[in-house]
Amino acid sequence: MSGRTCAWLLAVLLAAGYAHAATIDREGYGYLAGGIGADEMQRLAAREHEFNVKLIFTLIEGNYISDVAVVFNDKAGNPVLVLHAPGPLVLARLPPGSYVVEATYEGNTQTRKLDVRERRLTEHLRWPSNPEFDFPGPRDSEPLEPSMKH
Repeated sequence: MSGRTCAWLLAVLLAAGYAHAATIDREGYGYLAGGIGADEMQRLAAREHEFNVKLIFTLIEGNYISDVAVVFNDKAGNPVLVLHAPGPLVLARLPPGSYVVEATYEGNTQTRKLDVRERRLTEHLRWPSNPEFDFPGPRDSEPLEPSMKH
């Protein structure tokens, strides 16, 4: 791996760990990731016009998810943009062309082929929920309230 590539990957990792929304530019590539909370969603929405790819991460039921590892590969299979999405949205700027995006959440990877042009392309990536983790609460066999004995 070249020194330039190492420096770029280090910048991505530092930005992902430091802020909920980070922009990294490299040879025509850039991104903005985040979307935790209404304020951050509004900030991202205000900048959508700057990007030609929008990824939205949810559970099948529609609940937003975060902490998604994302890799954009060019048509030769080479990674051109690698990032950590701390929130449910990724806005990316890619040169026009064919790409494959791989998004991994809790060890499960979703893959999409993208035909990127100047006009924004939106992809929804949905994962199955884990009832034990995603929807904690009383089980069907447990009462909602303690029983009242007289």
